[in-house]
Parts: sequence; C-alpha cells; structure tokens
Amino acid sequence: MANHTSNEQGVTLPCAECKAGNRIPWDRLHQAPKCGRCKAFLPGIDRPVVLPDDATFAAATGTGSLPLVVDFWAEWCAPCRMLAPTLESLAEDLEGAVVFAKLDTEAVPGPGRSLGLRSIPTLALYRRGELLGQQAGAHPAQTIRQWLRAAGGLDG
Repeated sequence: MANHTSNEQGVTLPCAECKAGNRIPWDRLHQAPKCGRCKAFLPGIDRPVVLPDDATFAAATGTGSLPLVVDFWAEWCAPCRMLAPTLESLAEDLEGAVVFAKLDTEAVPGPGRSLGLRSIPTLALYRRGELLGQQAGAHPAQTIRQWLRAAGGLDG
C-alpha cells in the first residue's frame, strides 16, 4: 500500500511507476488523476488518510464529490485501535467510491468538540461539506457498510 499524506490543499499520492509525489486536490480525487512526471495513472485512496490539523479537516470535509468518512480516534483508545484494520480493509474495498480519513482527537481536538462527540471511535460521514451522519463505536465492516448506505454515502 502506498503512503498517503494530506494537507489542506489535498492528498499527496506517490506514483507507482516513477515514485514522484503528486498533490491531488480534495475535490479531484475521483477523477483518475495521472502522474505529473510520467503520466501514469495514480493509485486511488486505498487506505485512510491522516488529517493532521483543523485546516486540513475543513478542506477535506468541505470539498470533493466523493463521500468522506472521518474516523475520530485517539492512540490510547483500545476500540479505536481495534477498528483501524476494519477501516483499512474498507478503504481498500471501497476505493474510488468512498475516501476514509483519520483524525486524532488528542492532536486535533477542535472538530470533535464542534460535533459534540461524546465517545471515540466515532465515524462521521461528509459529502460536499454536509455532515450526513455519525456512528459511534467499533463496528464490523458489514455494519459500517450498512450505515454508509443508510446515510447516503454508498450506492447499492
């Protein structure tokens, strides 16, 4: 799996062919981007992207046509750590349909406070700046898929 980093402007995807980093804006992730150097198609977002600060959270949740699932978590939280492999698997399975992101509530407390989160892990689903739903707890993949469908973040 590629190492995906993010900043407020977008996500940096490494090219599988020439290894160049390519910054893709949040609102263009769904457009099958090509490498700026060698023109090869870039891999998609096949695992959760880390949202390192408030500005990146705002950019990620406010733009983009793909649904965005933000995992509000903390390192000390055992259920959060248990949920992580499930979200990595879902990100790989739903690549191109849903983007998954992680926000450490200890390092970046503002977004969780503004949502009034009472427990972690909590998943929040966004599309084009709108919060479509929240789900607290460490659930199995099938439950998360059902929640995504019910909240309008996943077709079929």
